[in-house]
Amino acid sequence: MKKLTNNQKKFLRARGHTLKSIVMVGQHGLSEAVLAELESTM
Repeated sequence: MKKLTNNQKKFLRARGHTLKSIVMVGQHGLSEAVLAELESTM
């Protein structure tokens, strides 16, 4: 998998600011509950 350039990261981050969040991942990462919620939401 190719790594994203800094310009690509900036572009995607800027695009993401306009999106409504559906699932937020905290400092403990992805748990089974978060993955299940993500699957049901999508």
